[in-house]
Amino acid sequence: GYTFTSGIDHTFSNYVLNPGSYVVISRYSSFTNSFYGITSIQWTSGSLDNSGEKIVLKDGLGNMVDSVEYEDSQPWDGNAAGTGPSLTLC
Repeated sequence: GYTFTSGIDHTFSNYVLNPGSYVVISRYSSFTNSFYGITSIQWTSGSLDNSGEKIVLKDGLGNMVDSVEYEDSQPWDGNAAGTGPSLTLC
């Protein structure tokens, strides 16, 4: 029942993320899977703003679990401004 509510719209269904693991969600999972050779989940709707925005993750009760506000300028890598590598929150 975890949900992204800002930036993109996506609700995870019956998904277990073990400690030390990660999940990749993408706009076009079939492209991500074939081009990068990784497994990804396609998000439900919405798109990310290349100039930056806030992304919010909420639990099934609507409580904010985590959030990040990314930008296309320092301290974020400017190469990820829509045409370069992806961003990673670690």
